[in-house]
Amino acid sequence: MDDGDRALNGLAFIVTGSAAGIGLATVNRLLAQGACVLGVDKCAMPAADLPADAEKQFYSLLADVTDAEAPDAIVGQAMARFGRLDGLTNNAGAYPRGGVTDTSPEIYDRVMRLNLRAPFFLAQAVIGQALKTGKPCSLVNIGSINAHCGLPELSAYAMAKGGLMTMTRNLANSLAGTGIRVNQLNVGWTDTEGEDALQRSTGGGADWREHISLRDAPRGTILQPGEVAEHVCFWLSPRSAPVSGSVCEVEQFPVIGRP
Repeated sequence: MDDGDRALNGLAFIVTGSAAGIGLATVNRLLAQGACVLGVDKCAMPAADLPADAEKQFYSLLADVTDAEAPDAIVGQAMARFGRLDGLTNNAGAYPRGGVTDTSPEIYDRVMRLNLRAPFFLAQAVIGQALKTGKPCSLVNIGSINAHCGLPELSAYAMAKGGLMTMTRNLANSLAGTGIRVNQLNVGWTDTEGEDALQRSTGGGADWREHISLRDAPRGTILQPGEVAEHVCFWLSPRSAPVSGSVCEVEQFPVIGRP
């Protein structure tokens, strides 16, 4: 391990939305750096997607983060399994299509519950545990570049991620001086399983990646989950201290002020 890797060795984290995409990549990167991880998802994690020797470091919890009882149960499991809790990645989310004229109340409520309400109450539970122990803790919220305005067909999602951005700053301000840090990554277009399924279902075809413009992906390809996971691990680790309340744009181009 290099110095960066050693910064996470022996620490314990919760990662939501851990069965695929950015969540799964984050789990694997944390495990590779010697951390312990409680992965939370509604879907089981395929054993083939995890290191063969991860039994002692990793525990998978099937849970719906939008359930009212979930936050305390998740934190309780982490403490029971690892005896400590050093951070949280609020990654679980969804982005169903819907604009100003066709977003139903059902879609709006589902998006807000998963992308904003659930992260707040899970953060609340993790923060409560950290305040009890009096030890440093790092929370990373996975946001989106849509938080600044958003695509027309992502009205509810953009609002939820904008709210998450304000939540991140508010919590960081509220927790100043406690050793508990809260930061956010506003992630750009990423090649996840969910994005692949969406592109295929909306007419993109199996070769949709070949038709991405250089404006959307200046290097020729969009972000990969493993690349985002590297950023997540940095912000979870003591290497990013003492920064708190920061919103980092994880994209290939300036998100704000781009012509």
